[in-house]
Amino acid sequence: MQTPQWSKEYETGFPVIDQQHKEMFGLVGELQQAMVKPNQEAEIKSLIEQLLQDTVNHFALEEGLMLEHDYPSYEEHKQIHDRLTRKIQKVLHSIETEKDTSIINTELSHFLHQWLVHHIQGQDQKMIQFFREQNIRDAIPTYV
Repeated sequence: MQTPQWSKEYETGFPVIDQQHKEMFGLVGELQQAMVKPNQEAEIKSLIEQLLQDTVNHFALEEGLMLEHDYPSYEEHKQIHDRLTRKIQKVLHSIETEKDTSIINTELSHFLHQWLVHHIQGQDQKMIQFFREQNIRDAIPTYV
């Protein structure tokens, strides 16, 4: 099982977004490490709760920026965000109701890692390119 590693190739050049992405990579790595240890159900649940919260906060930042700057692919990008959020919520619900962490396996961790990499290098880079073309140089929304 490959532990996800943050790489400079994932940088957007927007410090707030890059920091949040790094933290998400770190949580996915911690999740992978916890999954290979016995009797780590509580830690796994805690990590997924943290990942869900961080994901929701990160997506709110990105979506706020997209709306504020009239990003033309907002709806498509938001749908992708919503799918990942629902996937994490479903896993968390399964752990809470079934008390079964077997649903948390290498496939989920691999999915999260690949999603992060694919999303950052694809959708997020398109969004950042749009921001640059609009002379927006940092991810600090004016509505804060």
